[in-house]
Amino acid sequence: MRFILLPQLQECGWEPCDVGGDLTYTRSQTPFDAPWLDWSLCEAEPEWNQDAGLFEAKEPVQVARAKWVRRWLRDRPESIVVVVCHAGFLRRITRLPPGTPWLNAEVREYTFKDPSLADDEAELERVDLGIQA
Repeated sequence: MRFILLPQLQECGWEPCDVGGDLTYTRSQTPFDAPWLDWSLCEAEPEWNQDAGLFEAKEPVQVARAKWVRRWLRDRPESIVVVVCHAGFLRRITRLPPGTPWLNAEVREYTFKDPSLADDEAELERVDLGIQA
């Protein structure tokens, strides 16, 4: 199993805890050099931790980034993808209203609304797992 560190999944704010730190430092804090831990997408996005460009903490930019993530997920070759992310950005990916609760470590399952996968927005719909939170 491979873990892809996707910088586009960072939280929406402009605070240091939302934008990430220096990549060299962050990698040095990883206690192992695992071949299954893929940092290449962070390395390819020099603005990922600078609150700039695609990562700027402005709502229209974050909505566009969420659309990009949905399309990236849709176009993955894997049939199951697990996303670990902050609630603010998860709400944007799933298009939930601001302030909609999302508990720490909560598990939700989504699928794409359009089974043909031709929807440009790559809209998601929640799958009922029959689990009460």
